[in-house]
Amino acid sequence: MYRMGQEEIAAVSRVLAGEPLAYILGEWDFYGMTLSVDQNVLIPRDDTCAVADLAINRADLLGTNPRILDLCTGSGCVAISVLKHTELTTPPQLYPTTSGCAAASSALRFMGSIAKT
Repeated sequence: MYRMGQEEIAAVSRVLAGEPLAYILGEWDFYGMTLSVDQNVLIPRDDTCAVADLAINRADLLGTNPRILDLCTGSGCVAISVLKHTELTTPPQLYPTTSGCAAASSALRFMGSIAKT
């Protein structure tokens, strides 16, 4: 018989309390990437994919290295998607909300790992 540890019991309690799975896991898949999320940022959803699609299409139309800003970013999912799915060599600039700083820091590290040279 399997016995749950304290960490598993705490996770089950959080689920039963109605906390979103993304916050419990601390990450969420978006646009083919796994991003860090916490209670300080919104969980990327399907409608966020539509925003990312629009931003990617616009970035492709703007020519070589346009200036792209992600204002009040949380997880950085839109900016990361733009960087990953375009020919940009300069990453979009992130301007995080005060409460989203930890997730935005993770987003900046992720963007650095996929930046093109």
